[in-house]
Amino acid sequence: MQIGSQADESGGVPITFKILERLRHTIALSAAYSSDLGGSGGATWTDRNVFGNAEQLSFAASVINLGGSDTTGAGYNTSVKYLIPEFLHRDQSLEFAVSAIKQQLLAYNQTAKTASATVSRKLSSVWRVSAACRPRKSRSARSLTPLRRATRRPGPSSPTRQPNFNYTLVALPFSVVYDSTDLPTPLDDPRHGYRGSVSLTPTIAIGHPTATFLITQVKVATYFDLNNLLAIAPGRSVLAARALAGIAQGAGELSLPPDQRFYAGGTGTIRDTATSWWVRCSLTLTGNPSGGTAITAGGLEFRQRFYANWGAVAFVDAGQVSASLKPLPSDVRVGTGAGVRYYTPIGPIRFDIAVPVSRRQGEDSFEIYIGLGQAF
Repeated sequence: MQIGSQADESGGVPITFKILERLRHTIALSAAYSSDLGGSGGATWTDRNVFGNAEQLSFAASVINLGGSDTTGAGYNTSVKYLIPEFLHRDQSLEFAVSAIKQQLLAYNQTAKTASATVSRKLSSVWRVSAACRPRKSRSARSLTPLRRATRRPGPSSPTRQPNFNYTLVALPFSVVYDSTDLPTPLDDPRHGYRGSVSLTPTIAIGHPTATFLITQVKVATYFDLNNLLAIAPGRSVLAARALAGIAQGAGELSLPPDQRFYAGGTGTIRDTATSWWVRCSLTLTGNPSGGTAITAGGLEFRQRFYANWGAVAFVDAGQVSASLKPLPSDVRVGTGAGVRYYTPIGPIRFDIAVPVSRRQGEDSFEIYIGLGQAF
């Protein structure tokens, strides 16, 4: 922007705006680590203006599960996405995507290929809806051997697997998203308002066995800036809370494909010690994590900024995975901990240490989580 040196005949000062197109091609790098799921790292290449109408084409590839107490080998996650903005409407977009993933976890092994077409529409400044068609080819096997810390070493005691089962899944996910945090950019920390979503995913799984089921999830998070109560600067002390509930209906714990079940553990649900060790449905006989058809979880986090770039958090998470959705879960696991934040132009670098409130036999005494951005 350039402001004129003198007024014109009408008494106004001319202002000249110079607009430059930002870089058309970008490369983004990502990395994360948790002591249960191990490390991950990857890169994404994006063309922001493929045909001159702001179409976006991106290629992403990452290596996942590098080490970790709840993994049995390294995996990968790759994808290609093509986004068409303003598709048939001013605030509507269409995205095509194909992806491939390989996971080697104590709960199950999985190799899957997915294609999807998603239409998203912004209804207002706070409401957004999306609908998609998502076919998927998946090959997975569950673990059979009872889980012991010794089985994580190579040798005859390593976990064995059930025979591989091939699934063809066709899902039609629909979601409604609400966000009143009013952030100028997604990189900023929320200080007030709510974030919530409701998703419904009817799915047909053709495999061993064939099943038809509906997965429903509800997520809510809220943020409260303590400057409303204390004489402090805005954004320096923030209280954040979240809740999650989900249920899979129409398929039992044994007929639901392993990768479609609910698991808890990590920054997305419950930060405590080796959570996938205890998250297992009521029919589990081997002691291995096998997931469940329902989940309830919640968390509370206090965030405090220090100086210009440093911060700290204290948190408590709780939840349960089971065979049915329970208003008052009977076997809740609770994890608590603290962390450090270093704020950068692309978001805070997160380092958290979590410990279980009630440690069980075979569990680690603590877990470590490292990543970019707040936990929620």
